[in-house]
Amino acid sequence: EPESGNAGEGKVTAKRTCIRVRFCFTEEKNMTILVNDEPFELEREMTVAEFISEELETEGEFVILVNDTVIPAEKRASVVLKEGDSVEAVRFVSGG
Repeated sequence: EPESGNAGEGKVTAKRTCIRVRFCFTEEKNMTILVNDEPFELEREMTVAEFISEELETEGEFVILVNDTVIPAEKRASVVLKEGDSVEAVRFVSGG
């Protein structure tokens, strides 16, 4: 109740505070790239170095091209794969 002498004397007012919370859900979509001309889905964005260690089943030295550009070994940790990228893994084999 208001105190005596206040401008609102005799009035009791209730203030309603509404807080609106909005939840936004986004559907997670896998990212599709081409690996040696075959569609390949990634669950998350990753660097070329992560892709090699987590997804490629090849061992040893090989050349990686992303969109027809050679990615040197020292740059693989800084190049991030994007939707639609074309990745080629090429291993050179000697022999006759």
